[in-house]
Amino acid sequence: MSELATVRSSRQARASQTMEEAFPVVDALIAPLGNMVLVQMRKPKMKTAGGIHLPGESRDFDASMVRVAKVLELGPIAYRNRETKNPWPEGAWVEVGDYVRVPAHAGADSWRVFVSDDEFVVFAFFNDYDMKGRIKGDPLAVIDYV
Repeated sequence: MSELATVRSSRQARASQTMEEAFPVVDALIAPLGNMVLVQMRKPKMKTAGGIHLPGESRDFDASMVRVAKVLELGPIAYRNRETKNPWPEGAWVEVGDYVRVPAHAGADSWRVFVSDDEFVVFAFFNDYDMKGRIKGDPLAVIDYV
């Protein structure tokens, strides 16, 4: 499958994705320490609205390009002065439950939690200052491809 076909397949699949499919409730099994922010990455669609299973390369491509995440937990000193532990003057940039745009390469500390033999959810830690932006509208409408 060409890269363009893979992108089209991923976009079409995501167009029919629900929030419950994109961000299923799954325990990350690890809590953040220090200034880290725990996020759940948007899960790629496994099949189309018509029930057709997407090929593995399409799902893998989609998973590798996702930069939209849901904030699950903040470390104890996230958005706080590292020495005094006082909150930052401008306050926290994100809160638990926010949907955010995360950087492409800063979340190298990620892991998978399997929900079935072939389906998993990806979680990652980011530094509090790495959050790129809070998504104000529908997180499923954000296109990740550059």
